[in-house]
Amino acid sequence: MSIYVGHLELFGRMTLVVRGDPFVRGESALVVCNHRSWTDTIVLYSLARQVGAHGDVKFFTKRSLLWFPVYGVAGVLCNVCLFIQRDMSAAAGAFAALRAQLTGADAKPSDAAASGAAASGSSGARRFPPFWLINYLEGTRLTAAKVAASQKFAASRNLPILSHVLLPRTKGFIASASALRGAATAVYDVTIGYAPDASSAPSGSPSPSFTTMLLTAGMGPRVLYVHQRRIPMEEVPADPAALSDWLYELYAAKDARLARLAATGSFEGEPVSWTRFTWAHVLGCIALFWASVGAVMWVGLAALRLWRGTA
Repeated sequence: MSIYVGHLELFGRMTLVVRGDPFVRGESALVVCNHRSWTDTIVLYSLARQVGAHGDVKFFTKRSLLWFPVYGVAGVLCNVCLFIQRDMSAAAGAFAALRAQLTGADAKPSDAAASGAAASGSSGARRFPPFWLINYLEGTRLTAAKVAASQKFAASRNLPILSHVLLPRTKGFIASASALRGAATAVYDVTIGYAPDASSAPSGSPSPSFTTMLLTAGMGPRVLYVHQRRIPMEEVPADPAALSDWLYELYAAKDARLARLAATGSFEGEPVSWTRFTWAHVLGCIALFWASVGAVMWVGLAALRLWRGTA
């Protein structure tokens, strides 16, 4: 994935203008982000790389994408995607497995604090690596038709009417927060904005687009705007009903933030440093990749010779 991100940053000239709170190196966090384009995932990896967490990223993904060409297989082999069903009763087992995978704890969700202590180790040494668990709570990418449907549903439930994001689906986040409370020490609230003229037009293609940066060299920076907030887990409600309301307020704030970007061309907050991939880093990743391929082939050939010698 590092080679892929490096390609978009160096060849495609993807450039992030980041404002808000700096994230913490080595911290486990639940990440919530608005979803507009395939580019969003690359942006999140780039943000994670700034604090050395690009190898710790996990995504909640619709189970239907398991059969999507390349994406599904790569998600399984790289252990990056956590494929879940929309039916929360059917997804209960997935959250139990998620808990065991990320914290090594087989405890029930009510024992979340205990699993957090286990993940960190009683002596203060972490037994399990940190993680960024990313969830696009809107459940799908933004389009004008989906905005209209979301607004109609919100009006029928007396919920916030949003124009730049969809109303979040809260049940999945509530389940994951309950399972990982204590292991994750913060919620990272990330808002991604594209060119201001596109931010206010959900029916249009986001600019810069994923395919443009992937396939064409950038003569100048192709800018995306990011606002990031670090919210300590102690400030996140534990009660499911209160947490659901909290998430609706969070997405209402995202909506207002994107409206401000469309009007002013900038997010609020202090600038946060962002550094581009270097060619040395990309070449190192390529060398490591081919060294790994060579090692696997060598082991395979050695096993084949051994099998033929004993046959």
